[in-house]
Amino acid sequence: MARVKISAAYRDFEKEMKSLSKLDEINQKETRFSKNQIELLSEGLFMSAFRAYENYIEEIFLLATLEKPCLSGKKPKSFLKPKTYNHSRDLIRSSMPFLDWSTPNTVIERSQTYLKEGYPLCDPISASTRILADMKILRNQIAHNSDESRKSYGRMLLRTYGTLPLGNLSPGRHLLNSVPRLTPNKHYLAYYIANLKNIGEAVAQ
Repeated sequence: MARVKISAAYRDFEKEMKSLSKLDEINQKETRFSKNQIELLSEGLFMSAFRAYENYIEEIFLLATLEKPCLSGKKPKSFLKPKTYNHSRDLIRSSMPFLDWSTPNTVIERSQTYLKEGYPLCDPISASTRILADMKILRNQIAHNSDESRKSYGRMLLRTYGTLPLGNLSPGRHLLNSVPRLTPNKHYLAYYIANLKNIGEAVAQ
């Protein structure tokens, strides 16, 4: 169902991120599950959070092409001029069968093409390109576990930890590891969800 307000899209996205954070907190305290089970649950929560982010970014973009006001009251300026929400989606999809909302540079380029100064998506996503790219790599490894995704995941781990961890560090294990040099201490799943929530708020402003 197409929404009519950016504020409504943001409200539901924020609610979803809070719900996923709460489930993560419950899992962290759970003693009935094995380590492997907690890792799998963490991977599932991450996938849900990233999928919600992708859907939300698409919603914000389409509403921006309709020049719906943001939370600040400022209205985006669209070069597309669609008649409806679904019409905007159809126009964007006319040149490609699948629209990628997970790659930050793709979203930035699309925003710059169809929205004046890329507002409201370009600046917040540009500021978070690295962590969004890492989250996409992690998403791909969980979803596909292919040769290509494993290579990208390995490079991400090397960049993240400074050295490749001993053994086979699964995405679930990574999500449960603490983020170094972060105060207060957070594990990566909580850190990623918090970042998605912050980016979501920023693109709605």
